[in-house]
Amino acid sequence: MLSHDDYSDEKKVTMNKLFAGSLTAGAIILLIFGCTRFYAMNPVVSTDIVLNIGPDSATCGGWVSDEGGAPVTSRGICWSQNPRPTVEDSVTKNGEGLGYFMGKLKDLSPETNYYFRAYAINACGVAYGRNIAFTTTSKTH
Repeated sequence: MLSHDDYSDEKKVTMNKLFAGSLTAGAIILLIFGCTRFYAMNPVVSTDIVLNIGPDSATCGGWVSDEGGAPVTSRGICWSQNPRPTVEDSVTKNGEGLGYFMGKLKDLSPETNYYFRAYAINACGVAYGRNIAFTTTSKTH
């Protein structure tokens, strides 16, 4: 017959294994569903004006007004000759976090139509502001 102490030790080992398994399963569930809840939104970013348009460069602005529940790790301007530029196209990198930023677009071609928009990246993904179009000036001699 098992004594009270023997039974308690056996029960403790079994209980510890069950408890450890429950903690691991709980941590995994919290990690999966907890992150979804806390990182469920992209940042909020707006595209601002374009300034100083030249034959081979322009200066463009953007604003991150909300990080979306996770820190903005990268922000800037993306541009292309296609109407919907993405971070896979040409980009400026203008820091991180909230606030206003300016990016200088370089190596543009004269008398060419370009599209640009601000972007911001957090753990949830990439958010974009609205597209704005401009045309570079001609080279003057």
